[in-house]
Amino acid sequence: MLIAQITDLHLGEPGVLGPAGIDPGEALAFGVARLNELEPRPDLVIVSGDLVERGTATEYRHLSDCISALQIPFVLMPGN
Repeated sequence: MLIAQITDLHLGEPGVLGPAGIDPGEALAFGVARLNELEPRPDLVIVSGDLVERGTATEYRHLSDCISALQIPFVLMPGN
């Protein structure tokens, strides 16, 4: 079984830049696209750590929108 992991997304509201001036939503979209292109494709993706920045409903909707493009089964494992 091939497992990929992405961690500590710190996803904020759409369009909000992170501390390094990078949009975490764009970075996640890039990562999801690359995972979808992998050959061999992973059997599972674990998305772990700090998934969103503040825990708001808007951030979790944004996470759902971003991660829904993943064409590989995934599990969310929030934590610090």
